[in-house]
Amino acid sequence: VAGVDENIGRLLDALNELGLAEDTVVVYASDNGYYLGEHCSGDKRSLYEESLRIPFLVRYPRLFGKGKVVDEMVLNLDLAPTFLDLAGVPVPKEMQGVSWKELAAGRRPAHWRQSFFAHYYKELGDVPTLYAVRTTTHKLVKYPNRPEWTEVFDLVADPYEIKNLASDAALTAKLEAELERLTKAVNYTVPPNANKPPPAAKVDK
Repeated sequence: VAGVDENIGRLLDALNELGLAEDTVVVYASDNGYYLGEHCSGDKRSLYEESLRIPFLVRYPRLFGKGKVVDEMVLNLDLAPTFLDLAGVPVPKEMQGVSWKELAAGRRPAHWRQSFFAHYYKELGDVPTLYAVRTTTHKLVKYPNRPEWTEVFDLVADPYEIKNLASDAALTAKLEAELERLTKAVNYTVPPNANKPPPAAKVDK
């Protein structure tokens, strides 16, 4: 942390000294959060808030005011569309992200996202394949082929995701409908063999 602090300071100082600060967009972000014992976990990969959320700081004095906190959902896949927008370049329709230029400038777009889709494919360790919808207030996490592992959380009442509400049929159905909408939008296919035990090895006698 001290090293990051020091070197970001050097970068910002250099931009000031060169007279480039007003016209340079500086973004500090990350690809994922990291567990430090929460949910009895280390590392990352699953979709609890500590891993799903990332730091996201922006400085662009010419357009974005100082010291503002924006609560709307911004994703790392919004970076590319935003940089193109700031440069005056059209955003290709194939990009799934959305420019947050207007949002950061204090002008909230009329139809900003109220939910997003996330997924993780098992690669190593004990974290299985899973996918989820995260809304502004709730989260539904599904584990392919293991419906008994389904998790539903009220992130307002239970920000540390301690109480699983998957038995609340009405709430779960509402979140599943939103998850289905998002998976269709990105053409997501659930891996057919995910979380299934490997076939038993044959032993020749």
